Amino acid sequence: MEFIKKQSAGFYLSLLTIILATVGTILYFGNCKTAYFSNLGINTTVVICLVIAILCEIIFLVGNEIMGSQLVLDIFPILAAVLLIIGTVTFITTRVNGMAAIMTFTNNESTMADLNHTIIAIAICFVAFLFSVVTSFFRIVNEDCITISA
Repeated sequence: MEFIKKQSAGFYLSLLTIILATVGTILYFGNCKTAYFSNLGINTTVVICLVIAILCEIIFLVGNEIMGSQLVLDIFPILAAVLLIIGTVTFITTRVNGMAAIMTFTNNESTMADLNHTIIAIAICFVAFLFSVVTSFFRIVNEDCITISA
């Protein structure tokens, strides 16, 4: 119970960022296997940026729990936000031509389902970026809390 009381809003926002970025990465892989976008393959830039961003958030979260609020840890949420936006923008740029073609020429039920999947995946990656930016303004550990060890 002491662990839960000790956490601040930043801890929960960081967890949400990790979850959203993980879901965005999984949806990206799923989008690469849809009928319309499968010919594009998997872009390594998107995958590397999203995975490293997730790792940066985890390092920031765990590092604050272990070492406390250290100045050196403050680079990780910034790096995560930068990598999340690079991954999201790269994801968008690899899909923009296909999205335009679906909306103008190949508008049928199957391609619209692929387009919806793409839009949802991009939106989740972008929301993960927004949460990452917001997380950097909050503390992870509530230092006002008094802990008593038995």
